[in-house]
Amino acid sequence: MLEPVVATLDVTRKVEILRAFAKHIRAPTWREALKRHASLVKEVNDVRNIAAHSVLSLNAGKAVLFSPAASKLLKTINLRTKTADHVELGRLEAAIRKAKEAYENGANVLLNLEHAAAERRKRHP
Repeated sequence: MLEPVVATLDVTRKVEILRAFAKHIRAPTWREALKRHASLVKEVNDVRNIAAHSVLSLNAGKAVLFSPAASKLLKTINLRTKTADHVELGRLEAAIRKAKEAYENGANVLLNLEHAAAERRKRHP
């Protein structure tokens, strides 16, 4: 019944909900695993936003990402060097590795939550 509501939430809000939920878990290993998963998802989402809202360009022969949006471009200008900051593709490669780890952790979290729900149904039919 909550699936349609959860589907409308932004990833950042979902991460906040997971972190808040983790505080109420008594088992320290489950609590820390859920917090780690939420942190990984947040990091991956941050880099996903950079990749989704940036333009690929060459800077000194290297492929880099920069934001063409005026507001973001103005925020990233370094007045000393008179250049705009950019993100190198290596950061995306590291994020892809973290995304795979987050996916695997998420599968474990789902299994643990299913196990907890089944145990709750057995104890409180």
